[in-house]
Amino acid sequence: MKTPLQYKKQIEELGLDQIKTENLTPEEVQQSISRLAEAQTHLRNIEVGLNMDMHALRSQYQGRIAALSINTGRKPRVEEEQRALEERDTKLAPFEDVKTQLQALITDITEKLAALGKIQA
Repeated sequence: MKTPLQYKKQIEELGLDQIKTENLTPEEVQQSISRLAEAQTHLRNIEVGLNMDMHALRSQYQGRIAALSINTGRKPRVEEEQRALEERDTKLAPFEDVKTQLQALITDITEKLAALGKIQA
């Protein structure tokens, strides 16, 4: 399981800000399209890994909460369940932030690819 910081580093390593999309020659247009398409593929792969890690984290907490319901002789279960849910949400929040960033980048790249495709045509 990767941390949100590791996912952010993977995104930064793609060098998306170095891909030119304006004032390009026909050769540069083709090169930018190729680099953007490759970056988009990498971003989608990162998103898949992120979703899998988020699912694993949710499953861990779901198991903890299910275990709490088995132990009915203990102190108020509702409080423990609430605490587990809050802890889960706190741990998921940074992953959600990265997911939002990823989705915005994928949308941005899709729009840039469409614009460059029109130039190329």
